[in-house]
Amino acid sequence: MRVSDARDTRTSPHLLLTTALVAAVLVLMPLHALHGIEAGWLDLINALAAPSPDNPAQMLLHHLRLPRTLSAVLVGACLATAGTLFQAATRNPLASPGILGVTAGAQLFVAAAAVIPTLAALLPTWLAALAGGLAAGTLTWFVSGGSSAGAVRIALSGMAVSLMAGAGASALALFDETAGAGFYLWGGGSLAQSGWSTPLGVLAGFAPALAVGLLLSRSLDIMALGDDAARALGQNLLLVRAGALVLGAWASALAVTLAGPIVFVGLVAPNLIRLLGLSRHAFVLPFAVLAGIGLTLAADLTVLGFSGGLFELPVSVPMAIIGAPLLIFLARRLAYADPGSMRGGAKSRFFSVRAPRRRLSVWLLVALVLVFQTGVLAGNNWVGLAGISALLEGANESLAHIVQLRGLRVVGSGLAGALLALSGLLLQGVVRNPLASPDLLGVTQGAGLFAVAALILLPGAGLLTVQLGALAGGVCTVLVIALLSLHRHLEPSALALTALGFAALAASLSAMLVIGAGFRASGIATWLAGSTYGTDVDDVLLLGAGVILLVPLAALLLRDADILSFGRMKAATLGLSVHRSELMLLLVGALSASLVAAVFGPVSFIGLMAPHAARLLQPGSFRQLMLPSLGIGAVIMMLADLLGRSLLAPVEIPVGIMTAILGAPFILIALRRV
Repeated sequence: MRVSDARDTRTSPHLLLTTALVAAVLVLMPLHALHGIEAGWLDLINALAAPSPDNPAQMLLHHLRLPRTLSAVLVGACLATAGTLFQAATRNPLASPGILGVTAGAQLFVAAAAVIPTLAALLPTWLAALAGGLAAGTLTWFVSGGSSAGAVRIALSGMAVSLMAGAGASALALFDETAGAGFYLWGGGSLAQSGWSTPLGVLAGFAPALAVGLLLSRSLDIMALGDDAARALGQNLLLVRAGALVLGAWASALAVTLAGPIVFVGLVAPNLIRLLGLSRHAFVLPFAVLAGIGLTLAADLTVLGFSGGLFELPVSVPMAIIGAPLLIFLARRLAYADPGSMRGGAKSRFFSVRAPRRRLSVWLLVALVLVFQTGVLAGNNWVGLAGISALLEGANESLAHIVQLRGLRVVGSGLAGALLALSGLLLQGVVRNPLASPDLLGVTQGAGLFAVAALILLPGAGLLTVQLGALAGGVCTVLVIALLSLHRHLEPSALALTALGFAALAASLSAMLVIGAGFRASGIATWLAGSTYGTDVDDVLLLGAGVILLVPLAALLLRDADILSFGRMKAATLGLSVHRSELMLLLVGALSASLVAAVFGPVSFIGLMAPHAARLLQPGSFRQLMLPSLGIGAVIMMLADLLGRSLLAPVEIPVGIMTAILGAPFILIALRRV
């Protein structure tokens, strides 16, 4: 370690850069506090000590701006500390509160404590955030396989856990519309404070956590040598790793308590310091804290500069603009360090070939008929022999109208589920990873971003413009990802991580647009949750045309996916045009998911669930999995729509939230088995 000590402490460009980082933080803090206020340095000093009641600038500084500056400092420090500890414990440069799902889990538990009075009495905000963060982080660690998992696997597992937690928080918001609007604003991260009590409480909780983290720094250095070497040097790996993860979850919970879920700080800050050449955690941790503080202050200065009146950007938006490119950069560096896309490689049981079973097709057909019938008839007091007889005889026109509307909704749901399942299967074929799906690879988020932009920027353009925007968003997202990944001959793992970066960026930009929409925010947020309400004939025809056109094309492309599952080199030797096939798989997969987003809004998890369920029931090649996946996707979507409008009637749970709730247990089991 002495060589490393000398390298990290000698006078060098690295040391000069870190010194510049300290200077930048010292400059940003007063700039942040004084931004937009007609006050000078003397007012700032007096506001800290004894503000004059006759001086409005000093009072504003003391009660609003200085607490906000302290909050920015603490949030940056907490998230940078959490990211450093998570990365050290997992030996994964992508590990961070946002990537591991810790932030989303904390958000879910805080939302639950706010909505459920009994839970609020038992769990204060900080304890709810800690419990949620620990639960989500443990879940990600468990389903990804822990320290033996690669960067792609952990990142995709964490994104899946984050989507589930986000759907749960959205479902809780349905119980209280006023609280729901506040959750959406808080969900983007806000550093606005109305006093000193909360920031000072977070400071009291963070200081000892940072001190313990510094005490662990030598053990973390030893653990970076590998588990076997660390054990040989006498390290208790379980204790050190558990301590680092718990400390990281605690720091993340403090940040969420103070400012809501802010992403990417914990990813960017430690990696930035390592890129400067520092490696020992005794140096990485404090300098990462400084980098996190600087990033958060700069992001909030951007928020203050672009915000006005009642509208304020979420802090996560400028952070995503910084963090997404870094995630893409790291993806390119990790492309060859993590070539395996899944446990067991191409010969995994999830890609084994087995003859199709007719019995499964029969059961799927029966399930489709039963779910369709239940979806049309359920929730009405006329269901029964007399009511059905009157309907068949045409004796009740209003009854026939209800059945017609309900039938369109159920048929549309089934077609959408089939298209999402097809999208998931195609994307898994190109990424060669069974964790891939349109919502985890940014297609759904890109479609949602463009559609929301059309809704807000072109309010009088009509539904067709929104639908075209969704289609363009999904396809454009895939084209950019392909340009950055396939064109440069990067591995599928790099493609997946690049897509994750775009997904996070698109989601943050969508949140910014929704918050800026003012009184229209509630309706747009509902659309972003996915809803089948108001399905008409045109919607069914559009989805039906998509199924008719895309399924035969997908059947041809899935033959290429079967060949690609053996690897690019072998596929090329078999005469396959690898990049053309990968691009076509991406485009058709994106188009399938974007069609659904254009009609119903973003719907999550079906693209991940349906192919998994098909593999569990009938392992086989991609082409053999297509029809079972389509049937399972249709059943899941129709069932989610039925439960969403029935469980809390007359309140309707959006189908996008319901699919996440339904899919959560299945996905956790499936991810663990992959």
